[in-house]
Amino acid sequence: MIRQFLLLSLVCTWVHADDEPSQALALNLVTFNIRMDTEDDGENQWKHRRDFLCDTVRQLAPDVMGVQEAYANQLKDLETALPNYAHVGVGRDDGKAEGEHSSIFYRTDRFEKVADGTFWLSDTPHVVASNTWDAACNRVCTWITLTDLKTKRNVAVYNAHYDHKSVKARENSPRVIVEQMLVNKHDEHALVLMGDFNSGPASPQMTYLFDGKAPLTFHNTLPAEQSKTSSTYSGWKGRKEGRQIDYILVSGDDHKVDSGEIHRIHRDNRYPSDHYPVSAKVTFP
Repeated sequence: MIRQFLLLSLVCTWVHADDEPSQALALNLVTFNIRMDTEDDGENQWKHRRDFLCDTVRQLAPDVMGVQEAYANQLKDLETALPNYAHVGVGRDDGKAEGEHSSIFYRTDRFEKVADGTFWLSDTPHVVASNTWDAACNRVCTWITLTDLKTKRNVAVYNAHYDHKSVKARENSPRVIVEQMLVNKHDEHALVLMGDFNSGPASPQMTYLFDGKAPLTFHNTLPAEQSKTSSTYSGWKGRKEGRQIDYILVSGDDHKVDSGEIHRIHRDNRYPSDHYPVSAKVTFP
């Protein structure tokens, strides 16, 4: 009888080990419009704030970070300053290195890249440098699928920068992005959309994602009241009042937002960019 009990206990232990649920996937996400490198910014030009911005990123310690307005030389500087990260993305003007990038950085000690790509926010998203809807600039969205090395779970992250002038372009951009998400079939992935959307939370392009009008529904990781009243654009002057235009959004309901924050980091009244970095700590159970 004792022998049978011990055998049964061993069998139950093996079954329990095989059926053990996967571990929770906890992510520290950051979106950061780092402002292009231009002489027009004078004392705020990249060469004067590069080290401060790199220090800011190290302080935030993202697992995954989307940047906007990044030129190739700025990405190179970030590569040097962040040796534990790799990045994906191409220039919006030639599909290679020219023009601004909406690149995604990720920790190489934590993730393995599965796939990535860049498409244009236009009627022809896979035509390089395509521009429609009267957009002032070519606009892109870069995406990546990553496998967490510890939990073996996947996360897909999309990073975009909507046009700053054309209302039509801003309203159509999330539709193109959701269409590409569906084509890429991230059904079993944690799905994140981040970036500078040049749009307030009550705008049609944002409510399209929030209100269930899109095939995929997204949730803002920043608290609702803060999103409506707090600016994510610093203007180099520490601006606080306004509205959110930089977002980290998470799809579906199977997640917990542990925190969402606008980081108004400054030194001697100087700022690392004309936008604040926005972070979110999210757990997928």
